[in-house]
Amino acid sequence: MDQYSQYDLREDDPYRIEHSECLKNLLGFTDTKSLNKAEEQLTQLTLAELVADPVPGTFDLAHLQAIHFRIFEDVYPFAGELRQTEIMKGEKLFLPYSLITDTASDVFAQLHNENLLQGMVLEEFGKRAGYYLGKINMIHPFR
Repeated sequence: MDQYSQYDLREDDPYRIEHSECLKNLLGFTDTKSLNKAEEQLTQLTLAELVADPVPGTFDLAHLQAIHFRIFEDVYPFAGELRQTEIMKGEKLFLPYSLITDTASDVFAQLHNENLLQGMVLEEFGKRAGYYLGKINMIHPFR
């Protein structure tokens, strides 16, 4: 099963190739299976590069956008852009796109109030990192 078949693609989804189940992409693919394979290969290389050369930033929404852009810039024309449509996965509706900026600002402010989790013992770090990863996933700022 491909990764997008788990997401509900609406007919009016602006990120979808018209009359297709495939997302618009810079690689010329019109079928999701081929796109997914190419995306996986390209992003694995980029993720490895990010370890050696991280995206500089201040751990906020703009920083997350820059990271997303770096990972997906060769795959999607909308890499790094906040989504402009509602998306769901099964019965789970992600945060309405109109609330992304404000909600993300609140979450990143909390993270900064916790000193970016620096200096925490491992167990507490794991709990708090999981909390923030869950919040960011719920926001789901990108298509």
